Amino acid sequence: RCRSPVDLPTRRCPVDGFEVDSSHVLAVATTIEPNSGLPSRRPASAPPDLGGAKLGRYVIESLLGRGGMASVWRAVHEELGGAVAIKVLDKRVIDTEDAQERFLREAKVSARLNHDHVVKVIDFARDPTVGSYIVMELLTGRPLDRILAESGPLEERRAIALALQIADALGAAHASGIVHRDLKPANIFVGRALGTEVVKVVDFGIAKLSIEKATALTRPGKLFGTPLYMSPEQWDNAGVGPASDIYSLGVVLYEMLTGHLPITGSVMTEMAKNIALTSPRSLRTYRASISPAVDRVVLRCLAKEAKERFASMEELANALREAQRSPSRSVTTTAAQRIAQHKRNAIVFAAVAVLGIAGGFIYASTRASRVTRASDPPSAATSIAAVLPPSLPSAEVAPSPPPSATATSAPSTTAHRVHHAVKPTGARDAGAKPVKKEDDDLLRKN
Repeated sequence: RCRSPVDLPTRRCPVDGFEVDSSHVLAVATTIEPNSGLPSRRPASAPPDLGGAKLGRYVIESLLGRGGMASVWRAVHEELGGAVAIKVLDKRVIDTEDAQERFLREAKVSARLNHDHVVKVIDFARDPTVGSYIVMELLTGRPLDRILAESGPLEERRAIALALQIADALGAAHASGIVHRDLKPANIFVGRALGTEVVKVVDFGIAKLSIEKATALTRPGKLFGTPLYMSPEQWDNAGVGPASDIYSLGVVLYEMLTGHLPITGSVMTEMAKNIALTSPRSLRTYRASISPAVDRVVLRCLAKEAKERFASMEELANALREAQRSPSRSVTTTAAQRIAQHKRNAIVFAAVAVLGIAGGFIYASTRASRVTRASDPPSAATSIAAVLPPSLPSAEVAPSPPPSATATSAPSTTAHRVHHAVKPTGARDAGAKPVKKEDDDLLRKN
């Protein structure tokens, strides 16, 4: 929790007293011994302090961080004064299996990837006293795991913005035949440039170059990667390719958006079973405000079969952009909006009903008045009732015979009879002359 080393036998942090259980071990472990179910233990003795030491043309100033097989130090060029980060392989593990080769591979892979979102490697060298080291650009900011530990789940737009940069970096790696295989928040560094968060993907130490044949680095018997972020095929150590990084990015996205991991387990056997058989919950289970479109994208990244995931990082990035354009509403908000819409509809329907009843009343009153007072001039109500719909042809404006009293007591139920029941303005009785053209024009105008 505080990023300090913990002795596995005691399982308690010497800094803050936090008690570490198996799930925490699985979350940070890099190399797993399947027989023991626990990460390989680090040597008990403390690593040497390199402060003030000189490596080539660089003078080491202070420790920046320490991992399972290397430590990272801040250093400055003795002549130019520029600050760099130097990653030094721990001499206590340099003779362990594959450590040296993996360290050199990290330098080669990172050097090949000249990308804005991949940490830049400046040099690689060996010191007779200290051992092998990599000179890299000095990053300012914090690793993503520290950000999540301190602030919790990220806002959806921010998480997608970071994920797009990660996908861009890994897409460039895949285009060069490189699969990261250990993507996790601790290997994602977040800094700022011109007020915008900028991602740097680091630690290609166990990256696999797909153009190379399998070596001792990928031999059966060991798992390379961090268990809680590993794809199902990575657990089987079979067919690990770009789809495996897509799965890992899906886990990272899931954690960024919900604060939870999609699949967990307390021991290796349980973790392996859950990865193979358990489907992750919808992100909206933890956080209802996550849009359904984003939820679908993340869950597709976590598909058990590699072929069911996105075909490439580019396709994943396009899906995230499309999901970002989709409305991001919570279930509660959507329900509230539907209720408000129903209320608006009810008001409209009520208004239409009132107008309909009023119109019917006016119509019935007008017809009764026309029967009893056929000689009176047409009233305003009659003019209103006589307005014809725009689609009614002018030929239908011919005067109709006056309705009988019996017919007046029961209004017609068809639109045709309604239109012809009321005499147009200008027609007094059945014997009146046809409506003049000027009267007909006035009627239509009204």
